[in-house]
Amino acid sequence: MKKHIRAFVSLLCAAALALGCASCGGAAQSTGKSGGTAGVTHITVWTYYNGDQLESFNKLVDQFNETTGREKGIRVKSASQGSVSDLETNVMDAAQGKVGAAAMPNIFSAYADTAYALDQMGMLVDLSQYLTEDERAQYVQDYLDEGDFDGDGSMKIFPVAKSTELMFLNETDWAKFAQATGAAYDDLSTVEGLVATAGAYYDWTDAQTPEPDDGKALFGRDAMANYMLVGARQLGDTLFEVQDGKMTLNFDKDVARKLWDNYYVPFVKGWFAATGRFRSDDIKVGNVLAYVGSNSSATFFPAQVMVNDTESYDIDMTVLPSPKFAGGEDVAVQQGAGMVVTAGTEEEINASVEFLKWFTQPENNISFSVDSGYLPVTTAANDMEAIKTSGLELSPKMESILSNAVQSVKNNTLYTPSAFAGGNKARKVLEYSPSDGYRSLREKLVTYYEQYQIKLSPEEIIVTTGGSEAVLFAFMSCLNPGDEIIVPEPAYANYMAFAISAGAVIRPVVSSIEQGFALPDVAEFEKLINDRTRGILICNPNNPTGYLYTRKEMNRIRDLVKKYDLFLFSDEVYREFIYTGSPYISACHLEGIEQNVVLIDSVSKRYSECGIRIGALITKNRTLRNAVMKFCQARLSPPLIGQIVAEASIDAPRSYSTEVYEEYIERRKCLIDGLNRLPGVYSPIPMGAFYTVARLPVEDSDDFCAWCLSDFDYEGETVMLAPASGFYSDPACGRNEVRIAYVLKKEDLERALVVLGKALEAYNNRK
Repeated sequence: MKKHIRAFVSLLCAAALALGCASCGGAAQSTGKSGGTAGVTHITVWTYYNGDQLESFNKLVDQFNETTGREKGIRVKSASQGSVSDLETNVMDAAQGKVGAAAMPNIFSAYADTAYALDQMGMLVDLSQYLTEDERAQYVQDYLDEGDFDGDGSMKIFPVAKSTELMFLNETDWAKFAQATGAAYDDLSTVEGLVATAGAYYDWTDAQTPEPDDGKALFGRDAMANYMLVGARQLGDTLFEVQDGKMTLNFDKDVARKLWDNYYVPFVKGWFAATGRFRSDDIKVGNVLAYVGSNSSATFFPAQVMVNDTESYDIDMTVLPSPKFAGGEDVAVQQGAGMVVTAGTEEEINASVEFLKWFTQPENNISFSVDSGYLPVTTAANDMEAIKTSGLELSPKMESILSNAVQSVKNNTLYTPSAFAGGNKARKVLEYSPSDGYRSLREKLVTYYEQYQIKLSPEEIIVTTGGSEAVLFAFMSCLNPGDEIIVPEPAYANYMAFAISAGAVIRPVVSSIEQGFALPDVAEFEKLINDRTRGILICNPNNPTGYLYTRKEMNRIRDLVKKYDLFLFSDEVYREFIYTGSPYISACHLEGIEQNVVLIDSVSKRYSECGIRIGALITKNRTLRNAVMKFCQARLSPPLIGQIVAEASIDAPRSYSTEVYEEYIERRKCLIDGLNRLPGVYSPIPMGAFYTVARLPVEDSDDFCAWCLSDFDYEGETVMLAPASGFYSDPACGRNEVRIAYVLKKEDLERALVVLGKALEAYNNRK
């Protein structure tokens, strides 16, 4: 298949205001002592831990309950809320007293902004008064500083488990590359060296196949925000300045350029990649060899690369320090949620602190670290000798992880952005959606297409910023500079602009108004097909003509696509507006070319919502979808509000669409009848959409349209028309044609026809 799926920039959908995950919380309430043995204080802890982390945490909770807890009359109950986001939602529901919400826990995992928001509500306990100076001195100072919001020595966050970033490498496949090229680990120690090595890897893998420009990416990042924030600090800049709980943005031009050149540019060149939810997912399918992520994420590093559904091979992992900018400052990211204690009785607060102090005792904190990959939070425990002599079984893999992480903490200044007022809200009120759009919207679109006998899954739909972005992303993913696509004309003018953006060339097949803009003969298409031809683009029903392709014409296109193995780009945004009783034949109905079809859609035409900018790109071609997703990740997110509106619109009753449809039928009849009654004017009857192209009794419609606006009026009114020459590649075509959209109400159309008739008469009678 002549499909050159071009790699492009891939950005993680990370909020620019956060390091790693941003957790949130809500108001605290006293749970009170609940059932059980008299004299026992019951404490509830909510976390977002899962897998090995949850198992390890629960094991320690049980150990506490059987030892110190039993001795001091404390009983701790642990409950995972699922993800960080789920935890946040449940905490906020509890804080706001929503019906059905659980009671607020005594302790829960929280990032700085969450804790700050709760503290502003007066719902957090300052834990500094519950620890002696000697006890506080046992903890890594950088970790304590995170919860000192006012700089007064307060302790609103109890550190329990931390992490920094490391590089994780598929050693098995790296060794092949290193042996062939001489690449070494030291090449990966700097950001600049990593970029250069990634370029070398792309070229090396490209040379392994006869197909050009199909090299593989070496590297990806789990958190783009960490790179931006920590990278800036390494280069001597601080993006976020927080003072008195207020944040200001500081962005040095030279720093920004260096960050860009060493992150986004490699993505554009295909040297970096991000396709799965996390980069460990990309390791698993062989899309990258290395990634930078939290040391706690190492537990998810795969043991195999899955070549396909039936083929895989084992891989080994190597752990390396996270690359730094050459000559930059020694700065590393600090991340990982601490625990906050919510307001309650004195017994509950004391019991909560007792548990947290016990949990962070070196032997217990090390146990959690060894099982989970998190770092201990005390200076005594944050030491590899202490970890090795703890008596705990330490696998070589975990030893390597913890050893590198501990060294990173010791050798660097740890950085995490300070919490600020509204930080939590800034991340969540208008948050980024998934780069391919909310699944709920994609699921509703699946149901919508079913009524047209188009069978899809949500994974085959990518939500875009309008239909225009869908066309652009399709072209950028499928076409290389110099490639050609065949387009029946007249055609939507922006297709040309999108093709130019991709470096591609449009080869027009011109239809005629005399034939009602029917599809030209197949022979006209085949005359244009050559080694650079990559696809055919149609708009059905058509903008600007309103023409609807017949089953016979669609089959002719299908046969061409199949014969020459081309893409079929099909813009079908006007399917709701077909007036002839003829069946709507989608490109997705054509058998045998399912992997070749790229369907373009938009909600703007169906619901008169062009301003919400929501469209869709639909393909069953997985390789193409992955390429398009790189562009989607580059622009981070389709419009949040637009998606919400689009979902609601899909739920609109059928009566709405019926009323709109019937109105357009009346407008079409009014316009077409009126045009054909004007002397010398001819318009074929459009079968769909809400446009027509009409031939006027003028030599130059561009001049006529301009003259109407500048020199003519009838009873204080004039008409504004679109010269049809703008819908052809050849400016000589359509010189006496105009496009008219019948989107005005009938009364306005009738008046416009009167004014148009007067304008033509006056224009042709000029001396």
